[in-house]
Amino acid sequence: MIFGLPFTTVLLVICWQLLIRMFPFDKGVEAGAQSHIQIKNELERLGPISPPERRVMWIFGIVILAWVSGSLICYKPFNIWVHTHLAGLPLPENMDKVPGYCSDTVVALIGALLFFTMPSGSKLEKTTLLDWPTAVKIPWGVLILFGGGLALAKGFDLSGLALWFGEVLKALGNLPHVLILFVVLIVVVVLSEVASNIATASMMMPVLAALAGSLGAHPFGLLMSATLAASFGFGLPIATAPNSIVYATGHMSTRDMARAGFLLDILAILLLLVFVYGLLPIVWGIKV
Repeated sequence: MIFGLPFTTVLLVICWQLLIRMFPFDKGVEAGAQSHIQIKNELERLGPISPPERRVMWIFGIVILAWVSGSLICYKPFNIWVHTHLAGLPLPENMDKVPGYCSDTVVALIGALLFFTMPSGSKLEKTTLLDWPTAVKIPWGVLILFGGGLALAKGFDLSGLALWFGEVLKALGNLPHVLILFVVLIVVVVLSEVASNIATASMMMPVLAALAGSLGAHPFGLLMSATLAASFGFGLPIATAPNSIVYATGHMSTRDMARAGFLLDILAILLLLVFVYGLLPIVWGIKV
């Protein structure tokens, strides 16, 4: 946090200045004031939270809680119950060997099932919280787009492309350290544009740890830099879930996102180099 918070704060300011210059507002302060008025009017029009909205909030809250802490409060008891009651199998001596019947996917499916089966509680309409005509209006293209990025990342791993990148990076050992870090950050950002940040980090971390050892440098420099760079990916809709959500609104074209995003990628890489060599040795006392 002592390193990431200052970096993200400065990058946020740079991002804000870049976007307002590339996509300037026509009315400036007046448009901002009108936006506040419109938001206030919309909130007043919504009125107080209705019973259906409360039930939706409860379901979302339970699903999120199960995702975050499921292994502690939900998954193990659920797995034991399914193993003994539904599957009809005896419990093993080692409880850790009970199969994992419950997962994040199962939690999401249970939440979706509740939406389709739980009464809305509305006095006006005797319906469930979600019906199929409403479900088909959900922008499924966003999920398919993001899922394609995850599949692409898996393809990198299975095809051996990740190992090939590792071999390429090992060949950089004779270059100056700052140039090596610059090349590594470019590779990580390019990968994060077409794969998820988690998949990119998982592919690169072992390779970079070995590379840092061969350079005689502390591994935290490369690992911290690559971890932050894996979260950049500002140029393509498939790079991150927020990119996909913004793109799905239909108010931004792929060309506009790429034009601003790739420029922001470059600025973020340069800023990260400054922070790694200027701040990291101070806050952690390590040789970069």
